[in-house]
Amino acid sequence: MKLKSGDDWKFTTADGVAHLSALGEDKFILDMNEFGPADGSAMDFTIAAHDVPIVSATLKDALFFVDGLYYYAVAIPEKPSASPHYYAMATDNFIDCFDERKSVFSIFTPDDPVRPDRAGDYHSVIKLIIDPAKAVGHDIFRIKRYPTALIVSERVKITLERGGFTGLDFRLCTE
Repeated sequence: MKLKSGDDWKFTTADGVAHLSALGEDKFILDMNEFGPADGSAMDFTIAAHDVPIVSATLKDALFFVDGLYYYAVAIPEKPSASPHYYAMATDNFIDCFDERKSVFSIFTPDDPVRPDRAGDYHSVIKLIIDPAKAVGHDIFRIKRYPTALIVSERVKITLERGGFTGLDFRLCTE
C-alpha cells in the first residue's frame, strides 16, 4: 500500500501507529530521500522522511526483547531487490521525560506560521537531555511532545553495537 505523500508521519505518533495497525496491511511503500551510502552498500538502519526508522530484517530480529515495537514491511522503489528485507519500525511508547531545566529548545507557539497545530510541543531542540528516572523500564521510545527523537536504552545500544549493525548513530541524552 502506498501511503499518501506526507503520511509517513503516522509511523512516529501513537495515534498514527494505531491507525496503521488497524489498516491490516502487511507492506507499505515509503518515500525515501536516500537509501544507504553512496557506494550502494546496504545498511541495517536508516531514517526515511518524517523520521521513520527503517531497519533490516537482521536488526529487527535482534530487537526481539523490546516491547511496544511494530514493524511494517516496506517496498523501497529505489532498491527493489531490498524488499522484503526492510521494515518501518514504529513504537507506541511515548514517555514524558524531557528535562526542560537541562535541555536547550524552543516550543511551537499558537501563532507559528507553519505548524500552529503543534502549539506547546517542542520545536527546535539544540540540546536534548532526558530524565532517566522517568525512562526506567523502556528500551525504545519517543518523547511526548517531541516525537522526532528515538531514544534507546543502554541495553539496546549494547545489543546493536555488539551485533555490528550499520547506520546507527548514538548520542548521549542524559547527564
